[in-house]
Amino acid sequence: MQLIWGTAGWSAEPGRSGPPLRALVAGLQGDVLLLPDMRKETPALRFHDVIDSGDQFTIGAGSMIDVLIGKQTLMTVYEQSTVRLHYDAPGQTVVEIHKGELTVAVARGDQPVTVRTPGATALTYG
Repeated sequence: MQLIWGTAGWSAEPGRSGPPLRALVAGLQGDVLLLPDMRKETPALRFHDVIDSGDQFTIGAGSMIDVLIGKQTLMTVYEQSTVRLHYDAPGQTVVEIHKGELTVAVARGDQPVTVRTPGATALTYG
């Protein structure tokens, strides 16, 4: 298993208007395809790629991806999963998992992450 960890991430400051929270590929193993919102190409994700609001990605067999959301949240998505990220408001990320599994680790609760599955919704508080 080979993982590469990133240390950078950025977000809009809490209480400030501006661009929504963005996600960054912090680690990657195997094949992960990006299905960008409103675009037709399906490029493979690479280390330090940005995942924008509305983007969906699919993880292949034997693959996984670590996504840094803002500065405090690390999400690991495992093989055979399909996930879509979008942002309801600055600093509020929604992760929709259509199939598969993921883990979310939050260092602080400044920027909540909502995880939606077909049967349930969970909100992190840090």
